[in-house]
Amino acid sequence: MKREAAAQVKRAAEAKAQREAELRAKREAEAQLKREVETKAQREAELKAKRETDERAQREAKVKAQRDSESKAKLAAESSLWNSIKSSRDAADFQKYLNRYPNGQYVEPARQRLLALEEQKVKEQEQRAQEAEARKQKDAERKKSTIVVPPTF
Repeated sequence: MKREAAAQVKRAAEAKAQREAELRAKREAEAQLKREVETKAQREAELKAKRETDERAQREAKVKAQRDSESKAKLAAESSLWNSIKSSRDAADFQKYLNRYPNGQYVEPARQRLLALEEQKVKEQEQRAQEAEARKQKDAERKKSTIVVPPTF
């Protein structure tokens, strides 16, 4: 009986040890599975973040390219207008350029040309005024009656 009881205790201890080993193995398997799920979730999160970063970079590159294209088009339009008026003698052309491109690349030459044309216009007006005054004086001298002094003998 003692042997039987000892064997029974031994079997019970072995069964308990086996259950504990199975339980430990189950817990380790669950922990391993949990780690794998967490690792997979982390990889997916990293991939998602990378995709979002790549998409953002693509959008920014597209916007930059569009901005550059628009900038080049504006610069070409500005240069075209400047080339068409740079030798003009009409101040309105330069004023038009300055109104359209107040911060353009040809602002300073346009301002200088506009100022020169305005100075030239003032000089021409002064010259015309002087010529008109000279004509008036000539006309006035012509209109003066000439005094004829009869000869005395």
